[in-house]
Amino acid sequence: ALAHGEQNFFAHYLAAVAGMRAFQMSVTATEITVNHYAEAWRNLAAAQQLNPRFLPVYELTGLLIAVPLAHETTGQEAVLREGAVRFPRCPAIQLGLGFLEVRTGNVAAARARASQAAEWITSSSIPLRETLQLLEAEIRRREN
Repeated sequence: ALAHGEQNFFAHYLAAVAGMRAFQMSVTATEITVNHYAEAWRNLAAAQQLNPRFLPVYELTGLLIAVPLAHETTGQEAVLREGAVRFPRCPAIQLGLGFLEVRTGNVAAARARASQAAEWITSSSIPLRETLQLLEAEIRRREN
């Protein structure tokens, strides 16, 4: 998307999700997630190095953390924390931080981030709504 000058990464995200769902018919989620997740993170880290003020890098990092088999790194957390300072009202960043919180056992903080993100998500943002649902489900699992 960067190479083609695309500014709307969510269009690419939706296309990728649709492609992965179709592809999962013949390949297991583990094969898809582990390989593509690492490549996606490397590309986002490179884009962030090129332009630390490019909001879609922070948004997609937040969404990437929602991938079920993803293994978040210190680098991703640092990117999200920087993004939260630069773009404090970005729901994708709050969702990513919420996943980090719930996975470290801080369910109350994760719930607060999910609640805040829910206020900022527009009804037309399918990727963000789906990611919010994943975070809420993970919060419920940790509470039970």
